Amino acid sequence: MDSTLVHLTEPYDNTELFIVGTTNHSDILATRTKKLIQDVKPDVVFVQTDENWWKGAQHLRHVKSQEEMSLAVKDLQENFKVKFDSNLRTLAFNLRWAYFVLFSKFFFGVPVEYNPFAPGLEVKYALEEAQSLNSKIVYLGYEFDESTMRRFYHENRYTIVKTLINNFKFFNQVNYTDEFWEYREQLNKYGLKKFLESSCDQYFINW
Repeated sequence: MDSTLVHLTEPYDNTELFIVGTTNHSDILATRTKKLIQDVKPDVVFVQTDENWWKGAQHLRHVKSQEEMSLAVKDLQENFKVKFDSNLRTLAFNLRWAYFVLFSKFFFGVPVEYNPFAPGLEVKYALEEAQSLNSKIVYLGYEFDESTMRRFYHENRYTIVKTLINNFKFFNQVNYTDEFWEYREQLNKYGLKKFLESSCDQYFINW
């Protein structure tokens, strides 16, 4: 768990910065972040979500576990989902995006329902504590926000055919069989939460 928390100190004025990585799937890490903010009492809290998401999530005071949060997140995400016109480009984009998500989850051996990009209990706890301490809140936006999704939508380099070709090249460059079963073995041994907690900062999935 230490690998998901980095503590930096500015040498000139001793300003402290805590960088917290999150899997959006762990009660343990969510509680750790909550306690960290309570103890540090930061002047500013940066969160990777937007204000609109928090306007809905702040009413979920009764939610105390990631399992409950995951159910609520589905409804929250639908309210802020990027909508595109119904046409062939949208159909192609939806197929391409679905393939990317499924391929990533299959390769890393995580459940289909797991959404690493949706703000989870940890973000909710961070915002609740920031409000109770009257800390300044800075919204950094989603990792895949509307601007990013629209860039992907209009991106011509990633057609479905090119995506398949790129994946084929990828499999030829890595020892997929050994790596895939290594992920599976770790997942079965430690369980989803501990597996994600121990590896979330080792992998960064790009488009």
